[in-house]
Amino acid sequence: MVVIALFVLVACAPSFQHTFSTDERVQVFLTVFPDAKYAEARYDANEAAALRDVLARDCPGIAPREMVRATFTGEGATLIVYADPRTREIFCTNSQVNETVFTVKHGDPASVPEGTLFTVNGESITEEQLAKAVAQLPQSVQDEQELGAVVVQLINSVLLRQAAATTQVPEEELDAAVRRVWEGAGYKDEESFRKDWEAQGESFTALRATVLEALRIQRFLEENGVYEAPVSEDELKELYLANIERFLVGEQVRFRQLFIAKRDNRSAAEQRMRAALAAIRQGGDFCELVREWSDDTSSRNRCGEYLAPRGVMAPDIENALFSLAENQTTVIESASGFHFFVVLERKDAGIIPFADAAPFLRDAVSSQAAQERLSLLLLKLRAKAEIVDYS
Repeated sequence: MVVIALFVLVACAPSFQHTFSTDERVQVFLTVFPDAKYAEARYDANEAAALRDVLARDCPGIAPREMVRATFTGEGATLIVYADPRTREIFCTNSQVNETVFTVKHGDPASVPEGTLFTVNGESITEEQLAKAVAQLPQSVQDEQELGAVVVQLINSVLLRQAAATTQVPEEELDAAVRRVWEGAGYKDEESFRKDWEAQGESFTALRATVLEALRIQRFLEENGVYEAPVSEDELKELYLANIERFLVGEQVRFRQLFIAKRDNRSAAEQRMRAALAAIRQGGDFCELVREWSDDTSSRNRCGEYLAPRGVMAPDIENALFSLAENQTTVIESASGFHFFVVLERKDAGIIPFADAAPFLRDAVSSQAAQERLSLLLLKLRAKAEIVDYS
Protein backbone atom coordinates (compact mmCIF):
# COMPACT_ATOMS: atom_id res chain seq x y z
CA MET A 1 0.00 0.00 0.00
CA VAL A 2 2.90 2.38 0.77
CA VAL A 3 4.41 1.82 -2.68
CA ILE A 4 1.04 2.44 -4.35
CA ALA A 5 0.51 5.63 -2.35
CA LEU A 6 3.96 6.90 -3.29
CA PHE A 7 3.24 6.23 -6.97
CA VAL A 8 -0.02 8.14 -6.73
CA LEU A 9 1.74 11.11 -5.11
CA VAL A 10 4.37 11.30 -7.85
CA ALA A 11 1.85 10.80 -10.62
CA CYS A 12 -0.43 13.52 -9.26
CA ALA A 13 2.33 16.03 -8.55
CA PRO A 14 1.73 19.20 -10.58
CA SER A 15 3.83 19.63 -13.72
CA PHE A 16 6.47 22.35 -13.88
CA GLN A 17 5.82 23.02 -17.58
CA HIS A 18 3.78 26.19 -17.08
CA THR A 19 6.33 27.61 -14.61
CA PHE A 20 9.20 26.93 -16.99
CA SER A 21 7.32 28.36 -19.98
CA THR A 22 7.28 31.80 -18.34
CA ASP A 23 11.09 31.86 -18.07
CA GLU A 24 12.75 34.20 -20.59
CA ARG A 25 15.28 31.58 -21.74
CA VAL A 26 12.53 29.04 -22.33
CA GLN A 27 10.41 31.62 -24.14
CA VAL A 28 13.29 32.31 -26.55
CA PHE A 29 13.49 28.59 -27.33
CA LEU A 30 9.71 28.20 -27.71
CA THR A 31 9.55 31.19 -30.05
CA VAL A 32 11.53 29.14 -32.57
CA PHE A 33 10.21 25.70 -31.57
CA PRO A 34 6.57 26.31 -30.52
CA ASP A 35 5.76 22.60 -30.98
CA ALA A 36 8.65 21.36 -28.84
CA LYS A 37 7.86 18.18 -26.88
CA TYR A 38 8.01 18.53 -23.09
CA ALA A 39 9.19 15.96 -20.59
CA GLU A 40 10.26 16.20 -16.95
CA ALA A 41 11.69 13.99 -14.23
CA ARG A 42 12.16 14.63 -10.52
CA TYR A 43 15.11 13.43 -8.47
CA ASP A 44 15.87 13.41 -4.76
CA ALA A 45 19.43 14.12 -3.61
CA ASN A 46 20.52 10.46 -3.84
CA GLU A 47 19.10 10.01 -7.34
CA ALA A 48 20.72 13.25 -8.48
CA ALA A 49 24.07 12.01 -7.19
CA ALA A 50 23.65 8.93 -9.39
CA LEU A 51 23.26 11.29 -12.36
CA ARG A 52 26.45 13.17 -11.49
CA ASP A 53 27.97 12.77 -14.98
CA VAL A 54 24.81 14.03 -16.70
CA LEU A 55 24.62 17.03 -14.39
CA ALA A 56 28.33 17.78 -14.90
CA ARG A 57 27.81 17.79 -18.68
CA ASP A 58 24.70 19.98 -18.60
CA CYS A 59 25.62 22.29 -15.72
CA PRO A 60 29.36 22.27 -14.90
CA GLY A 61 30.04 23.34 -11.33
CA ILE A 62 26.54 22.51 -10.00
CA ALA A 63 26.56 19.95 -7.17
CA PRO A 64 23.95 17.14 -7.21
CA ARG A 65 20.84 18.11 -5.28
CA GLU A 66 17.11 17.54 -5.15
CA MET A 67 15.94 18.77 -8.52
CA VAL A 68 13.59 18.70 -11.46
CA ARG A 69 15.14 18.06 -14.89
CA ALA A 70 12.92 19.08 -17.81
CA THR A 71 13.51 18.97 -21.55
CA PHE A 72 11.94 20.89 -24.43
CA THR A 73 12.78 19.00 -27.63
CA GLY A 74 12.40 20.72 -30.99
CA GLU A 75 13.31 19.60 -34.50
CA GLY A 76 16.87 20.90 -34.30
CA ALA A 77 17.72 21.36 -30.63
CA THR A 78 16.81 20.43 -27.07
CA LEU A 79 16.63 22.84 -24.15
CA ILE A 80 17.38 21.29 -20.75
CA VAL A 81 16.12 23.03 -17.61
CA TYR A 82 17.07 22.28 -14.00
CA ALA A 83 15.04 23.69 -11.12
CA ASP A 84 14.54 23.41 -7.37
CA PRO A 85 11.29 21.45 -6.86
CA ARG A 86 10.35 23.43 -3.74
CA THR A 87 10.95 27.01 -4.89
CA ARG A 88 10.60 26.24 -8.62
CA GLU A 89 13.64 28.45 -9.16
CA ILE A 90 15.60 27.57 -12.30
CA PHE A 91 19.27 27.16 -11.43
CA CYS A 92 20.60 26.00 -14.80
CA THR A 93 19.64 25.84 -18.49
CA ASN A 94 21.54 24.23 -21.32
CA SER A 95 20.72 23.87 -25.00
CA GLN A 96 22.04 20.99 -27.09
CA VAL A 97 21.99 20.42 -30.83
CA ASN A 98 20.09 17.31 -31.84
CA GLU A 99 22.61 14.84 -33.25
CA THR A 100 20.88 14.37 -36.60
CA VAL A 101 20.98 18.08 -37.53
CA PHE A 102 24.45 18.04 -39.07
CA THR A 103 24.12 14.64 -40.70
CA VAL A 104 24.79 14.91 -44.44
CA LYS A 105 24.48 12.41 -47.24
CA HIS A 106 27.46 11.65 -49.46
CA GLY A 107 26.80 11.83 -53.18
CA ASP A 108 28.67 10.77 -56.30
CA PRO A 109 30.63 13.76 -57.71
CA ALA A 110 30.07 12.37 -61.21
CA SER A 111 26.32 12.93 -60.83
CA VAL A 112 26.56 16.74 -60.48
CA PRO A 113 28.22 19.53 -62.49
CA GLU A 114 31.98 19.84 -61.98
CA GLY A 115 32.91 22.09 -59.08
CA THR A 116 29.81 21.28 -56.99
CA LEU A 117 30.73 20.83 -53.31
CA PHE A 118 27.29 20.51 -51.69
CA THR A 119 23.63 20.71 -52.53
CA VAL A 120 21.12 22.14 -50.08
CA ASN A 121 17.63 20.97 -50.94
CA GLY A 122 18.90 20.60 -54.50
CA GLU A 123 20.61 24.02 -54.71
CA SER A 124 24.34 23.87 -55.40
CA ILE A 125 27.22 25.37 -53.42
CA THR A 126 30.26 25.46 -55.68
CA GLU A 127 34.03 25.68 -55.33
CA GLU A 128 33.84 29.16 -56.88
CA GLN A 129 31.36 30.36 -54.24
CA LEU A 130 33.56 28.99 -51.47
CA ALA A 131 36.68 30.61 -52.95
CA LYS A 132 34.92 34.01 -53.13
CA ALA A 133 33.74 33.72 -49.52
CA VAL A 134 37.21 32.75 -48.29
CA ALA A 135 38.82 35.60 -50.26
CA GLN A 136 36.77 38.08 -48.21
CA LEU A 137 38.41 36.84 -44.98
CA PRO A 138 41.62 38.34 -43.58
CA GLN A 139 44.64 36.38 -44.79
CA SER A 140 45.51 35.43 -41.21
CA VAL A 141 42.35 33.32 -40.76
CA GLN A 142 42.24 31.60 -44.14
CA ASP A 143 43.01 28.13 -42.78
CA GLU A 144 41.28 24.74 -42.80
CA GLN A 145 39.41 25.40 -39.57
CA GLU A 146 37.99 28.64 -40.93
CA LEU A 147 37.15 26.88 -44.19
CA GLY A 148 34.67 24.67 -42.36
CA ALA A 149 33.05 27.72 -40.77
CA VAL A 150 32.70 29.36 -44.20
CA VAL A 151 30.98 26.25 -45.56
CA VAL A 152 28.51 26.37 -42.66
CA GLN A 153 27.85 30.06 -43.39
CA LEU A 154 27.20 29.31 -47.06
CA ILE A 155 24.79 26.51 -46.13
CA ASN A 156 23.01 28.80 -43.64
CA SER A 157 22.71 31.52 -46.30
CA VAL A 158 21.08 29.09 -48.72
CA LEU A 159 18.71 27.80 -46.02
CA LEU A 160 17.58 31.34 -45.12
CA ARG A 161 17.17 32.36 -48.76
CA GLN A 162 15.10 29.26 -49.50
CA ALA A 163 12.96 29.68 -46.38
CA ALA A 164 12.27 33.35 -47.20
CA ALA A 165 11.70 32.86 -50.94
CA THR A 166 7.91 33.21 -50.73
CA THR A 167 7.91 36.07 -48.20
CA GLN A 168 6.08 39.06 -49.68
CA VAL A 169 7.77 42.49 -49.79
CA PRO A 170 5.75 45.52 -51.00
CA GLU A 171 7.18 47.23 -54.08
CA GLU A 172 7.38 50.58 -52.30
CA GLU A 173 9.51 49.00 -49.54
CA LEU A 174 11.89 47.63 -52.18
CA ASP A 175 12.07 51.04 -53.91
CA ALA A 176 12.87 52.73 -50.59
CA ALA A 177 15.64 50.21 -49.84
CA VAL A 178 17.22 50.67 -53.28
CA ARG A 179 17.04 54.43 -52.75
CA ARG A 180 19.00 54.04 -49.51
CA VAL A 181 21.69 52.21 -51.49
CA TRP A 182 22.31 54.98 -54.01
CA GLU A 183 21.87 57.77 -51.46
CA GLY A 184 24.39 56.03 -49.21
CA ALA A 185 26.80 55.97 -52.13
CA GLY A 186 26.52 59.77 -52.37
CA TYR A 187 24.22 60.04 -55.43
CA LYS A 188 21.44 62.59 -55.75
CA ASP A 189 19.25 60.52 -58.09
CA GLU A 190 18.81 56.90 -59.16
CA GLU A 191 19.54 57.56 -62.83
CA SER A 192 23.06 58.84 -62.12
CA PHE A 193 23.78 55.87 -59.87
CA ARG A 194 22.38 53.39 -62.41
CA LYS A 195 24.51 54.89 -65.17
CA ASP A 196 27.74 54.61 -63.14
CA TRP A 197 26.79 51.20 -61.79
CA GLU A 198 26.19 49.71 -65.21
CA ALA A 199 29.32 51.42 -66.59
CA GLN A 200 31.26 49.19 -64.20
CA GLY A 201 29.70 46.12 -65.82
CA GLU A 202 27.16 45.60 -63.02
CA SER A 203 23.44 44.94 -63.52
CA PHE A 204 21.01 47.30 -61.82
CA THR A 205 18.30 44.63 -62.14
CA ALA A 206 20.55 42.17 -60.31
CA LEU A 207 21.14 44.78 -57.61
CA ARG A 208 17.38 45.15 -57.07
CA ALA A 209 17.10 41.35 -56.88
CA THR A 210 19.84 41.24 -54.23
CA VAL A 211 18.14 43.97 -52.18
CA LEU A 212 14.79 42.15 -52.51
CA GLU A 213 16.37 38.93 -51.26
CA ALA A 214 17.79 40.74 -48.22
CA LEU A 215 14.40 42.30 -47.46
CA ARG A 216 12.67 38.94 -47.74
CA ILE A 217 15.10 37.39 -45.28
CA GLN A 218 14.70 40.35 -42.92
CA ARG A 219 10.92 40.03 -42.97
CA PHE A 220 11.10 36.25 -42.61
CA LEU A 221 13.25 36.64 -39.48
CA GLU A 222 10.82 39.21 -38.08
CA GLU A 223 7.85 36.91 -38.74
CA ASN A 224 9.64 34.10 -36.91
CA GLY A 225 10.27 36.17 -33.80
CA VAL A 226 14.05 36.47 -34.17
CA TYR A 227 14.00 40.17 -33.25
CA GLU A 228 11.46 39.94 -30.42
CA ALA A 229 13.64 40.60 -27.40
CA PRO A 230 11.91 42.85 -24.83
CA VAL A 231 14.27 44.08 -22.12
CA SER A 232 12.98 45.61 -18.88
CA GLU A 233 14.34 48.84 -17.39
CA ASP A 234 15.38 46.95 -14.24
CA GLU A 235 17.44 44.48 -16.30
CA LEU A 236 19.21 47.33 -18.04
CA LYS A 237 20.00 49.10 -14.75
CA GLU A 238 21.37 45.88 -13.27
CA LEU A 239 23.57 45.37 -16.35
CA TYR A 240 24.70 49.02 -16.23
CA LEU A 241 25.77 48.81 -12.57
CA ALA A 242 27.51 45.47 -13.09
CA ASN A 243 29.59 46.95 -15.93
CA ILE A 244 29.99 50.53 -14.73
CA GLU A 245 33.72 50.57 -15.59
CA ARG A 246 32.82 50.24 -19.27
CA PHE A 247 31.03 53.59 -19.14
CA LEU A 248 33.99 55.64 -17.98
CA VAL A 249 34.92 58.09 -20.75
CA GLY A 250 37.65 60.64 -21.29
CA GLU A 251 37.25 64.16 -22.65
CA GLN A 252 35.23 64.23 -25.90
CA VAL A 253 34.39 66.70 -28.64
CA ARG A 254 31.36 66.63 -30.92
CA PHE A 255 31.95 68.40 -34.21
CA ARG A 256 31.02 68.70 -37.87
CA GLN A 257 33.45 68.42 -40.74
CA LEU A 258 33.48 69.40 -44.41
CA PHE A 259 36.44 67.67 -46.02
CA ILE A 260 38.07 68.37 -49.40
CA ALA A 261 40.53 65.69 -50.55
CA LYS A 262 43.76 66.75 -52.30
CA ARG A 263 43.86 63.79 -54.69
CA ASP A 264 47.41 64.71 -55.83
CA ASN A 265 46.32 68.27 -56.66
CA ARG A 266 46.71 70.61 -53.69
CA SER A 267 45.86 73.77 -55.63
CA ALA A 268 42.54 72.45 -56.93
CA ALA A 269 41.61 71.17 -53.46
CA GLU A 270 42.43 74.56 -51.90
CA GLN A 271 40.25 76.34 -54.47
CA ARG A 272 37.34 73.98 -53.76
CA MET A 273 37.70 74.59 -50.01
CA ARG A 274 37.68 78.38 -50.58
CA ALA A 275 34.49 78.03 -52.63
CA ALA A 276 32.87 75.90 -49.93
CA LEU A 277 33.87 78.41 -47.22
CA ALA A 278 32.38 81.24 -49.28
CA ALA A 279 29.10 79.34 -49.49
CA ILE A 280 29.15 78.78 -45.70
CA ARG A 281 29.77 82.51 -45.03
CA GLN A 282 26.86 83.40 -47.31
CA GLY A 283 24.55 81.42 -45.01
CA GLY A 284 24.24 78.22 -47.01
CA ASP A 285 22.69 75.21 -45.26
CA PHE A 286 25.69 73.36 -43.82
CA CYS A 287 24.15 69.90 -44.24
CA GLU A 288 23.41 70.59 -47.90
CA LEU A 289 26.92 71.94 -48.42
CA VAL A 290 28.41 68.79 -46.84
CA ARG A 291 26.38 66.61 -49.21
CA GLU A 292 27.46 68.77 -52.16
CA TRP A 293 31.13 69.42 -51.36
CA SER A 294 32.51 66.98 -48.79
CA ASP A 295 34.69 64.06 -49.91
CA ASP A 296 34.07 62.30 -46.59
CA THR A 297 31.33 60.00 -47.91
CA SER A 298 30.89 58.18 -44.58
CA SER A 299 29.49 61.30 -42.86
CA ARG A 300 27.57 62.96 -45.70
CA ASN A 301 24.19 61.70 -44.56
CA ARG A 302 24.68 62.83 -40.96
CA CYS A 303 25.74 66.40 -41.75
CA GLY A 304 29.45 65.61 -41.34
CA GLU A 305 28.98 65.01 -37.62
CA TYR A 306 31.34 63.05 -35.33
CA LEU A 307 31.78 62.46 -31.60
CA ALA A 308 35.43 61.66 -30.77
CA PRO A 309 37.44 61.16 -27.56
CA ARG A 310 41.05 62.18 -27.14
CA GLY A 311 43.62 59.77 -28.50
CA VAL A 312 41.93 58.54 -31.71
CA MET A 313 42.57 61.37 -34.20
CA ALA A 314 45.76 62.62 -35.83
CA PRO A 315 47.62 64.89 -33.34
CA ASP A 316 47.33 68.08 -35.44
CA ILE A 317 43.58 67.64 -35.92
CA GLU A 318 43.00 66.62 -32.30
CA ASN A 319 44.98 69.56 -30.92
CA ALA A 320 43.02 71.98 -33.11
CA LEU A 321 39.61 70.57 -32.18
CA PHE A 322 40.24 70.39 -28.44
CA SER A 323 41.58 73.95 -28.41
CA LEU A 324 38.28 75.35 -29.75
CA ALA A 325 35.29 76.45 -27.70
CA GLU A 326 31.76 75.45 -28.67
CA ASN A 327 30.53 77.03 -31.94
CA GLN A 328 34.07 78.02 -32.95
CA THR A 329 35.41 76.99 -36.36
CA THR A 330 38.79 76.32 -37.97
CA VAL A 331 40.36 75.05 -41.18
CA ILE A 332 43.16 72.47 -40.97
CA GLU A 333 45.33 71.16 -43.78
CA SER A 334 46.39 67.53 -43.39
CA ALA A 335 48.30 65.16 -45.67
CA SER A 336 45.02 63.99 -47.19
CA GLY A 337 43.27 67.32 -47.68
CA PHE A 338 41.57 70.36 -46.15
CA HIS A 339 39.22 70.08 -43.16
CA PHE A 340 36.69 72.69 -42.11
CA PHE A 341 35.61 72.02 -38.51
CA VAL A 342 32.87 73.51 -36.36
CA VAL A 343 32.80 72.38 -32.70
CA LEU A 344 29.28 71.67 -31.47
CA GLU A 345 29.91 70.45 -27.93
CA ARG A 346 32.73 69.77 -25.47
CA LYS A 347 32.29 66.93 -22.97
CA ASP A 348 34.43 66.52 -19.85
CA ALA A 349 35.74 63.15 -18.68
CA GLY A 350 33.29 61.24 -16.52
CA ILE A 351 30.74 58.41 -16.44
CA ILE A 352 28.17 58.06 -19.18
CA PRO A 353 24.77 58.52 -17.46
CA PHE A 354 22.40 55.55 -17.43
CA ALA A 355 19.91 57.43 -19.63
CA ASP A 356 22.57 57.76 -22.35
CA ALA A 357 23.91 54.22 -21.91
CA ALA A 358 20.49 52.51 -21.85
CA PRO A 359 19.87 52.55 -25.64
CA PHE A 360 23.27 50.94 -26.29
CA LEU A 361 22.70 48.35 -23.55
CA ARG A 362 19.25 47.59 -24.95
CA ASP A 363 20.71 47.16 -28.43
CA ALA A 364 23.44 44.87 -27.10
CA VAL A 365 21.03 42.67 -25.14
CA SER A 366 18.52 42.57 -28.00
CA SER A 367 21.29 41.76 -30.48
CA GLN A 368 22.53 38.87 -28.34
CA ALA A 369 18.99 37.50 -27.94
CA ALA A 370 18.39 37.85 -31.69
CA GLN A 371 21.61 35.95 -32.41
CA GLU A 372 20.50 33.15 -30.08
CA ARG A 373 17.12 32.92 -31.81
CA LEU A 374 18.71 33.03 -35.23
CA SER A 375 21.02 30.16 -34.28
CA LEU A 376 18.03 28.11 -33.13
CA LEU A 377 16.06 28.96 -36.27
CA LEU A 378 18.97 27.83 -38.46
CA LEU A 379 19.07 24.53 -36.54
CA LYS A 380 15.37 24.14 -37.23
CA LEU A 381 15.82 24.80 -40.96
CA ARG A 382 18.82 22.51 -41.16
CA ALA A 383 16.98 19.67 -39.39
CA LYS A 384 14.39 19.71 -42.20
CA ALA A 385 16.89 20.11 -45.05
CA GLU A 386 18.50 17.55 -47.32
CA ILE A 387 22.20 18.33 -47.57
CA VAL A 388 24.43 16.25 -49.85
CA ASP A 389 28.23 16.37 -49.79
CA TYR A 390 29.95 15.88 -53.16
CA SER A 391 33.43 16.95 -52.08
